[in-house]
Amino acid sequence: EDARKEEEEKRTLEKARLEEDAQLAEKAAEDARKEEEKEMALERARLEEDAQLAEKAAEDARKEEETVFGVLFAINSSLHSYLIVSYANEDGVSLDIGFYYMANAMGRLIGTVLSGWLFQVAGLEACLWVSSAFIAIAALMSLALPKHAPMAA
Repeated sequence: EDARKEEEEKRTLEKARLEEDAQLAEKAAEDARKEEEKEMALERARLEEDAQLAEKAAEDARKEEETVFGVLFAINSSLHSYLIVSYANEDGVSLDIGFYYMANAMGRLIGTVLSGWLFQVAGLEACLWVSSAFIAIAALMSLALPKHAPMAA
């Protein structure tokens, strides 16, 4: 009978130990899950911060590009106006300015349609090559412009 009581006590102690081990394992798993959730929350916060920084950098770059474009466009426009008046005959300035504006409008219309069609047919690279060819043609044509004598003061 003492052996049976001793055996029963061993089983009770073993059962208590197993229950305690199970509770410890459950607590460790819960702690690990909480730690993982905390790490995931921190990673999400870092990713959101990185995304916000990337968005701000892209916006800053876009503003910078717009500024450069605006400055270059203003220089180009004022240079065109100067060149038209400079090359025009005194009695035909208004006719030359009108022709310039007409040619400019036609170039924008035809250029937009042509570049859209070319992009659809051959892609961006072809658009850039054709644009480069037109720039080269314009540069060669400008070499044929008459030279001006220095203006007298």
